[in-house]
Amino acid sequence: MTIALEHRVAHLDEAPVSVELVKGVRRNVLTVPATALIATAGGGYAVEALASATNDRRVTVPVTPGMFAGGFVQVEGAGVREGMTVIESQ
Repeated sequence: MTIALEHRVAHLDEAPVSVELVKGVRRNVLTVPATALIATAGGGYAVEALASATNDRRVTVPVTPGMFAGGFVQVEGAGVREGMTVIESQ
């Protein structure tokens, strides 16, 4: 680890630090707020979404969650598509 200071200091005894560790990075994935995940009876997960942009009917879409980060979760599934409106649980 390398510590780089913005300003030169004569002596450091104790100083607060912040550390951010990145375990993995995923690019070009679809994400939803983690609070939108619904546990299903079969042990899987789903999200509730609007059937279409012009239809207020709600549908349950099975998903496979991936990486969690910053309050969001990567999701994959046959019914998952870019731009779909996902409903967050209250």
